Amino acid sequence: MSADAGLTAALLAGLLAGGHCAGMCGGIAGMLSARGGGRWPLLLCHHAGRIGSYALIGGIAGTVGEVALFAEHILPVQQVLWWLAQGMLLAVGLYLADLWRGLRHIEALGGGIWKSLAAHLPQLLPADTPAKALLAGAVWGWLPCGLVYSLVVTALASGSAARGALTLAVFGLGTLPNVWLIGSTARWGVWRRAALRRAAGLLLVAWTLYGVARHLAGP
Repeated sequence: MSADAGLTAALLAGLLAGGHCAGMCGGIAGMLSARGGGRWPLLLCHHAGRIGSYALIGGIAGTVGEVALFAEHILPVQQVLWWLAQGMLLAVGLYLADLWRGLRHIEALGGGIWKSLAAHLPQLLPADTPAKALLAGAVWGWLPCGLVYSLVVTALASGSAARGALTLAVFGLGTLPNVWLIGSTARWGVWRRAALRRAAGLLLVAWTLYGVARHLAGP
């Protein structure tokens, strides 16, 4: 899968994750929206902070991947990371399709960081100024999320801090339509349909398998 295909997969994962976003982010998004009066400039700051945190996580992972590539002469690190990334994307697709729930287990990995940061969240409420809304959104971005952690592997495989940051930022932009609409009456009616969630997850699985097939076919 090319770098552009990896970014497309990250975007698809974000766009198709509506049902997951409702359960994972619904409470905190609703709280921030209510405490900030629901004004769209503040909501924009919330999401800018959240996506900025994703980009930071992706940049750190990309840097680690870049350092790991120095050992390429010892171990085919890039190939190993690439295949691991494809496996994680397949896992995300199966998770979104409600066919496999294993991603929930890796969400515990970020529990310590989240507890430490979340302790400061009450100090930022009400998030009624752009600065407070941005910082509250940045804290929100560290909420333990199996989808984010899975895409960290894609950022690792990118072998570049910039590309890793872009991968997670693109994922965050993909989640934006779903998460922004939290609080609206009709927001999640469509994602309550099991058939649609299944189709969304299988679409990501199909895209990943297509990338693997192209990779195996060679140039």
